[in-house]
Amino acid sequence: IVLNDHWADMRREAILSSRLFDASAAGAFVISDDVETLDEVFDGGIVGYRDAEDLRQLVDRFLAAPEERAAHAARARAAVLAAHTFDHRAATLVSAMEPLLAASPSTVLGPPSLRVAPGAVPS
Repeated sequence: IVLNDHWADMRREAILSSRLFDASAAGAFVISDDVETLDEVFDGGIVGYRDAEDLRQLVDRFLAAPEERAAHAARARAAVLAAHTFDHRAATLVSAMEPLLAASPSTVLGPPSLRVAPGAVPS
């Protein structure tokens, strides 16, 4: 069981910890403090707790239920692999940059003297 919690400002803004994505991608079962988008992003695969007593009860419950832990972990892993890998993030960045490059490549890429051809090694 991987335990996760968030800083108060992260929880308030529904910013999910990278530990959730890393542990889920690795196939770990995760219990985290409850954050608004947790179920949606991880397809219910990560279990959220509300307070210390809830956390204790969840740990006890899931320690005694390896099949249920595995099912949650598999669901969270599938959600991460389907939509939250580094490839997905890179594609999002490229999509955001394409209109900027089309509109004004010299502004985005900098002056010609600083540009490096694709595949070239900068000197």
